Amino acid sequence: MRTGPALLFDLDGTLINTLTTGSYPAASIQKIDEAAGVVFYTAFSDANPLNTQLHRVGLDGKGQMRLTREPLNHTARISPDGKWFITEYESVDTPPTTALYDTQGHRIATLAQSDTSQLRKLDLQKPELFHFKADDGKTDIYGVLYKPSHFDKSRKYP
Repeated sequence: MRTGPALLFDLDGTLINTLTTGSYPAASIQKIDEAAGVVFYTAFSDANPLNTQLHRVGLDGKGQMRLTREPLNHTARISPDGKWFITEYESVDTPPTTALYDTQGHRIATLAQSDTSQLRKLDLQKPELFHFKADDGKTDIYGVLYKPSHFDKSRKYP
């Protein structure tokens, strides 16, 4: 996975400037707002390297800012005028929430939260995220452990 900065090039291949700094990889461009001179992008910049966060940076490479703060995976949609965004954030063990933000990263409203009451009634176990080192001793491998309902740690399971 590439971890260098995102670069802005002219159509002829000439480097215009460096857009991002940081040791984390960018994931995708969400919106380019030429009128405002900014680009919105997602990056794996959270402590958990599986979570994407929404960022904004000027096309001149200045004013880089992480807009989402929750340490969860974010799926963002930016308004056509570039003044707002909605994000659905969740993780393996955290149900989805949808919220409205301004493009300074301030939460305006929580729009929807998951109702987990039925899951609790069924005594379903939350999945557990785990990781370990690959045989090379360097690469982190991530996995999810799903336990059966009414899990009993004294029993053996297949």
